[in-house]
Amino acid sequence: MVGKMLKIRSDMYFPLLTDAQRRLVVLTEADMFAQCQKEAAGGRVPKTVEFFHAEIPHDLKVRLVASRGVASGEISVRGKPRT
Repeated sequence: MVGKMLKIRSDMYFPLLTDAQRRLVVLTEADMFAQCQKEAAGGRVPKTVEFFHAEIPHDLKVRLVASRGVASGEISVRGKPRT
């Protein structure tokens, strides 16, 4: 979850550079939405950033989970000797 929060924080930076009336971050995972709400309540997020939760359709979620599995397999280290 730490890596995801770092990515969200990084993504929040760019809207802060604009003079937009609203700066929205839409999260598709309920746990990340809850975590961002806690971060905002704790004063660790600029007050001008708003968080919203939107569920993604089930069929798309299935494809996303499969894609993550393939991606994690691509970056895992196999056959590396232990030290």
